[in-house]
Amino acid sequence: MGIKSDIKDMEHRVRSSSMYHEWVERHLGPGCINCDSTDHLQVHHVIELYHILLGLWRLYGDVEDVVCHAIAMHTDNACEAVTLCKECHSKNHPGKHISQSTKKARIEDWAALPRNLPGRFSHRGGDGLSLPGAQLLACLGWHILGGRMDSRMVEFERPRMSGLLGKKRCTTSFRRSVDSALSNLQDLGVLAGHHVSGPRVETHLSPSYLEDLQRLPWFMAMSDVRTSKAPVFALRWFLGLQSSRRNYKIGKDKLVTHLGLRTSTPAFVERCVRNACEETPWAHCDYDGTFFSFRLKRRGAVPIWTLRTVLQDAIREGS
Repeated sequence: MGIKSDIKDMEHRVRSSSMYHEWVERHLGPGCINCDSTDHLQVHHVIELYHILLGLWRLYGDVEDVVCHAIAMHTDNACEAVTLCKECHSKNHPGKHISQSTKKARIEDWAALPRNLPGRFSHRGGDGLSLPGAQLLACLGWHILGGRMDSRMVEFERPRMSGLLGKKRCTTSFRRSVDSALSNLQDLGVLAGHHVSGPRVETHLSPSYLEDLQRLPWFMAMSDVRTSKAPVFALRWFLGLQSSRRNYKIGKDKLVTHLGLRTSTPAFVERCVRNACEETPWAHCDYDGTFFSFRLKRRGAVPIWTLRTVLQDAIREGS
């Protein structure tokens, strides 16, 4: 591998770190310094990251030392930056497609959850994972992935959580559902404890949950988290795990178990699944009385492997 390929690989690693994304957030201004546009804003290195890494390579000659030093420079705000819109940014890199991410989705569009959820979905309460509990779990994963966890603690305000879930107002009913979700997650061992003071909520994540999250991570789009119906969330989660396939077939009784439906009556199950699919634009289903056949229009989050690097950095730093 030549020096250019080595540096490109190091650049990819730096851009995938949570410290780099925090640096981007700190340096992203309200508008483009060239044209004052407020659309599609990006952070531009005054000295290109490639040349920073090249200089460090000539100093160290070791990949790990270069990556660590470059990440430290961004953590310490030692890299000068300006805000440009996407169009102006591309003019500074002729012949190169510029993106804030290297072939990955924006961090803020995703939530990190363990592939093995702490409990089966339950629409009747009890000791399963309720819809509010699942949505709170996703919101906590959104905070963790974004590097907002400190000493295994995530703090948020309930109005902020309602905004993440696409709700226009933080109603009394929503506040109660958050309180219920906190108890649900503590019973399932996700939380070691929590404290509520007015709109502010302080959660303490258990070491065992963070270990599961790091060992078997999965990424769910925040757009799929937003629903008021438990079967819709459950189906989106389950089909997301299968979406490396274009077609997926499963028996009715087995699907009932995965979705945590309260009854296996064929007509009820068919109605729930079809209604959930109607609210999930990337999935379509057919039912022959025994099997559900799904046609899936997109792949899951597994190919976005750089999110795993960001998550691992965030858990390490936040623990």
